[in-house]
Amino acid sequence: MPLHLKSYKEHYNPLFLCILSFISSPRSSLPLVRSISSKYITMIDIKCNCGATAVIRTSYSKRNPGKLYYACTVKGPLCKFIGWVNDYDQDCDCMAFRMKLEEQNRKLKLYLVISWVFFVSVLIYKV
Repeated sequence: MPLHLKSYKEHYNPLFLCILSFISSPRSSLPLVRSISSKYITMIDIKCNCGATAVIRTSYSKRNPGKLYYACTVKGPLCKFIGWVNDYDQDCDCMAFRMKLEEQNRKLKLYLVISWVFFVSVLIYKV
């Protein structure tokens, strides 16, 4: 968790979380709506079911003191708690690891193709 987020009671989005652009269906309990895609990473805003952009607030309850959570800015009966910030961070870590594995996989495929081209060229040259 970045230190600057812990010092604020409320931090307005966009909160930049990394997820792979090829993952199109995030968990249903985490409402992710608007995204700006690049080649591998997508930046997202967290939105409430009512459509308002969520903010990060600090919990002062006895069960979760000091824990950051997403909350809706609209005062309504259904618009309060959206999700814990850590849930999104864990998704980000998992997806960043998956992105690294995908990159390694692409490199290995390229090395395999290059080695076959080299092998075939050696066979042709010897004949």
